[in-house]
Amino acid sequence: MNFFSITKIQIFFAAVVVIFAGKFSLLLGGISFLLFFMILWFLRKKKFENRAEKYVTDDIFLSPITGIVKDIESNEYQSKILVKTSFYHQWGVYFPATCKITNFGFKRLKHDGISIFSRKEIKDLENNSYDFIEMENDSIRIELRFLNANNFEELSIGVDLGDIGSIGSNIGFKAFGGYLLISIYGKHRLNIKEGMKVSAIETFLCQSYE
Repeated sequence: MNFFSITKIQIFFAAVVVIFAGKFSLLLGGISFLLFFMILWFLRKKKFENRAEKYVTDDIFLSPITGIVKDIESNEYQSKILVKTSFYHQWGVYFPATCKITNFGFKRLKHDGISIFSRKEIKDLENNSYDFIEMENDSIRIELRFLNANNFEELSIGVDLGDIGSIGSNIGFKAFGGYLLISIYGKHRLNIKEGMKVSAIETFLCQSYE
């Protein structure tokens, strides 16, 4: 089992805890039951039913996650987009286009040197601990870097190296919110701006071109 994976066994044990708590206290059991289904709600998979689906082509890339765009660094061949996700946003992570998984892993540092009061820009966060997924298709390469990651907030994925996912397919989930740095390599035009809310597999992120 890789460190990213989530299994049905974990969900089973969570259900057992709910039942066990209910035997000792009706209130405790009720609270545990509510928390259990809240977690299931956050882990739900979003289905790709974009109204503009018929207009989506191989050169269109959608947002892989739901959040707020906090910072952008961009030129013709490379873009970095910092997206803040909140606890209450849906936790799912999705393929932004039909892509092949080329790499994934993590980097851990003893101290990130960032507090919750720090100004959040790309330069502030990109050198901290992170989990990452890299993917590509014929036109561009994308890296999803989940910043300030720690053991409690690990990215959980259900794909493996070499897997090819279609646009809108579920990659996994990132619990409890945080910062996602999306790096795009190759000729493209962005379709977003700072301060904009992006919705997973609904918002047009960028378009590649020759």
